[in-house]
Amino acid sequence: MSCCRAPDKQEEGNSLSNIVLHVIRRIPQALMTLAMMGAGLFLWIPSAAAAPTAPAASTITEFHVSNVGVPQGITAGPDGNLWFTEFYDDVAGRITTMGTSTLFTLNTQNSATYITNGPDGALWLTLLNDVGGSTTNQIGRLTTTGKLSTFTVPKASYIWDITTGSDKNLYFTDGASRVWRVTTKGRFTAFPYSDSSGGYPYQITPGPDGNLWFTDRARDCENDPRESVHLLQSSDHQCIDR
Repeated sequence: MSCCRAPDKQEEGNSLSNIVLHVIRRIPQALMTLAMMGAGLFLWIPSAAAAPTAPAASTITEFHVSNVGVPQGITAGPDGNLWFTEFYDDVAGRITTMGTSTLFTLNTQNSATYITNGPDGALWLTLLNDVGGSTTNQIGRLTTTGKLSTFTVPKASYIWDITTGSDKNLYFTDGASRVWRVTTKGRFTAFPYSDSSGGYPYQITPGPDGNLWFTDRARDCENDPRESVHLLQSSDHQCIDR
């Protein structure tokens, strides 16, 4: 399943031994944008009032969080801290807004991939066995004290992103052309998905209309006949469906 290949370590940055959390501070505004570049995590707080010809000065604060792994997913937790995953390792991390970090070994053979704040006061994450079509992929429930419970995905899959839906269930994407719903008790429901481009669901988020919206890593969005109905197209030629 080459379309769902995980990033090579070399693609994730020039150095995996210097993973840091970067905070770019400007005049505080309501909008906060999060991005990951190379082997670092970046929190950007832009100034909406900055003049276009004279942008506000910025400072970058780096928080060292680990000497191994590749930072992948991040979310705000129910405890007021940030929680992140390290791909290629069975590790999740917690970092305070002051930069104090704690790593939790998850004791699973799978890679901690994406993470979200769940509806039950815990963190939920996808645990990917990085061999396409794996039958050992898991969804993990992680308490804020680092206790992990796992639920095995009932079909061969290639799981990616995860989010909490408006119905208080968890939803995650699957490179085997599915979106899944899982309850906090571990009950799974699959929703098959296909399009003419041969793409697959990748990242997912709850929308303002109560629906789940996800990106479709399609190869040929322009020629998808559903485009005129409800398929939106982003600037990088990926599709968005709901």
